[in-house]
Amino acid sequence: HDLTVTYQMLQAFESVARAHDPQNKAPLVYKMESDKVFNALITATLRCVPRVFQHYVPVAIPESTDEDIAAGRVVEREIPMLKDHQNWARIKSQARLFFSALQLLLAQLHDAQLATFIMRKAVDAMPYFLPFKHQVRRYLMRILYVFQDRTSEESALVTAFLTLRRLTLLAPSQFLEESIRGLYKAYIRQSQNVSVFTLPHINLLRQCGVELLGFNTKLSYELAFVYIRQLATQLRNAITAKGRATYKVVYSWQFIQGLKFWTDALCTYHPRKLKQGSYSIDQAVNQQIAANLPSLVYPLVQVITGTIGLMPNHLYFPLRFHCVRMLLQISRDTGVYIPTASYVLEVLQSRELNRKPLPSTLKAFPFETHIQCPKSYEHTQVYVDGIMDQVTDITLEFMTQQAANIAFPEVIMPLVAELKRFVKANPKAKIVRPLRHLMEKVRHHCDFIEQERSRVDWAPGDYHMVDTFLSTTDIATTPLPKYYEGHIRVKQQQL
Repeated sequence: HDLTVTYQMLQAFESVARAHDPQNKAPLVYKMESDKVFNALITATLRCVPRVFQHYVPVAIPESTDEDIAAGRVVEREIPMLKDHQNWARIKSQARLFFSALQLLLAQLHDAQLATFIMRKAVDAMPYFLPFKHQVRRYLMRILYVFQDRTSEESALVTAFLTLRRLTLLAPSQFLEESIRGLYKAYIRQSQNVSVFTLPHINLLRQCGVELLGFNTKLSYELAFVYIRQLATQLRNAITAKGRATYKVVYSWQFIQGLKFWTDALCTYHPRKLKQGSYSIDQAVNQQIAANLPSLVYPLVQVITGTIGLMPNHLYFPLRFHCVRMLLQISRDTGVYIPTASYVLEVLQSRELNRKPLPSTLKAFPFETHIQCPKSYEHTQVYVDGIMDQVTDITLEFMTQQAANIAFPEVIMPLVAELKRFVKANPKAKIVRPLRHLMEKVRHHCDFIEQERSRVDWAPGDYHMVDTFLSTTDIATTPLPKYYEGHIRVKQQQL
């Protein structure tokens, strides 16, 4: 813990960082001519210097629990001002030297693995960098650039997020909003091109952004309000202008991924979802959340449904399915009833499913990475088969969500009638086989619900009893949810 030795180590570390800096004109204190010595110095500095700082100025690193994140209590866990500590003056210059050399070294490295290693080890010294606000902001920009870089590996993204998370935990009032905005901007930029290779990267960015939103529910509401309104404005412009350029703004991956981001955010921090999870939230915090984020569910649903109706064309059925799945997620996690069945009925009534498809040897259409059907797939048997798979999956999920509803037979009646019409119009087609099986399971579940309804001795006007219908029954063992669970298991095995 000798500060003199530490200073000499930092001088060597700085010499390494400045060795290849084109703007450096000052003489170097040390010269490194061996890669082995270079690696040993980097490792030793990153391991030992934070320990020395911790010895002279102990800092308790705030680690947020799940309850803290859910309740937005992280704001109250900022570390004390280091300048008030009696030993801060002894290590201040060394902390500044360490931080500046660290950033200079990262700016020159071309080895992604080494840069990731340095960022991961530097997290331990983060509390001692906070007094240098200008340099911390530059470091924040460098971390956010990792998210914007399409070539960043998953390990680099995870390390960058852990660094960002530690920074916002230490000083949320200074960096939380800027971090969320920067991460969301990087996410939208990365969403411009979606493929099977870029999708995991995009999904990881969305998960990181949603987690940061949980640090402060008040700030999350303000940001969600602004960005959802921005999406609504783009949709309104597309509806009123009626031009190709305006609707292409909406029918783009960036717009759809923006909807997915806020769908995940509102669902993750909805009071109903938090109650079902492992979070333990006090009543005051629960009321705070209930007054904020859930109020944005209705505007978001309006934007999603408006997006579906903008271009009801068979070429954009993939986009429709993305939107319908968002509606199903919102309905499942928030308990809000959304009549998504109507968007499935429109697909069944479309000309694309009521005409003879063209034979094709193309691979199965990847709906997950498309929002528009390419010309090569249009009117083909492969595309029609894919549409019917999506319709079956969505219909089954919608019906399963209503499986405990006392009015289940009445709620699904229009959808069942349309399914019967479609099956009757295509009696020999292979595409209707899954629908026949589904309708059989639905009929069994309707019989189960009607049997349970016949046993009740209260009137439909008794809303409390209606809400507790089947509350003592394990829904997973009833006909339709049981079939749904098996269906999901088969789908996962196919993947």
